[in-house]
Order: sequence, then C-alpha cells, then structure tokens
Amino acid sequence: MTRSVRSKLYDLTGIEGENIEAIVIASLFGAFQAIIVFHFGDVTGIKMIGASVGHWDTITGGLMVTVFSLIFGGIFLGVIAGSVNPFVTRVIMLSRNSAVLQKVLVPLLTRSALGVTLAGIGQLYGIIVGLVFHGVILQLWLESIGAPAQFPAFGLASTVAWMAYGATMGLVYGLLMER
Repeated sequence: MTRSVRSKLYDLTGIEGENIEAIVIASLFGAFQAIIVFHFGDVTGIKMIGASVGHWDTITGGLMVTVFSLIFGGIFLGVIAGSVNPFVTRVIMLSRNSAVLQKVLVPLLTRSALGVTLAGIGQLYGIIVGLVFHGVILQLWLESIGAPAQFPAFGLASTVAWMAYGATMGLVYGLLMER
C-alpha cells in the first residue's frame, strides 16, 4: 500500500495502514485453515454458512467464511489495537515469575512474543466468534430466511474450525507486526 493510502486509512479508522494490511493477510490465512477443517470435519457447517446467502453448497460456504473472516478480523484488530502491547508485557512479566511458565513460554516469547500472545488471544476470540456467530446468529438468520438450521450447530469440527481461524489469524498478525 502506498503511504498516502495508509495515511487516509489512518485518518478514517485511527488504525495504522500496516495494521490493516496485516489483519487482512492474517484473516485470509485463518479463513483458509477454517475452510479446511470445515471441509473435512463438518461439511454441513460450511454449507450452512453458504446458505446464509441462499446457496447450500461448500464453495459458497468457503467464500462466505472468507468474507466473514475479514469482518471478524477487522473487529479483532479494533479490539486489540490499543491493548496488545500492555498485554504482551504482562505475559512476559508472568513468565519471569514462574519457573514452569519460563520453561514453556520463554523460548516462544523470545522467538515472537507478539505472535505467541496473539495466537492465544486469537484462539479464544475464534471460540467466542464461533459460539456467537455460528452457534446463534447464523442459526437465527437461517431460520428467518427459511433455510434449514441445525441445533445444536456448534459441534467439535466447528469448534476446531473457529479455533484454527482465531489462532492462525492471531499468530500471523503478530508475526507480521513484529517484522
């Protein structure tokens, strides 16, 4: 992105253009992971996402996962944009006070503190998005448009898909922001 486009994005959103570029890339990586898990683990889950726009097939579902991932990525960026650095500092300080955490986290945090921290935050975010969006909002939307909904809609494969989305998105975003 050119500098003028980045400055216009900053003026519009208050978020640096590099952050927006990074979250778009990270969201697409996360969507790819979720699509793979949905495809092999819960074809009905991805078909329901496709049915949200009137097409009960996996290709449309995959495209809609990609669109939704960009939307949810933007929300993730908005939530963590101002609060990530203090959180990373807190995780680093916690790892200094615990021998067990030092053994596990220090090698990871040394490699990529932001990536590791955001992978964990992203995974939690993915679970929340999956429960709220896939488990509730999507089902209510499908009922309202007359498409078949599935209750309970949030099974093991859906959980893994949304966790993979969130963790991958957080990790890739963190790695891109550290470069």
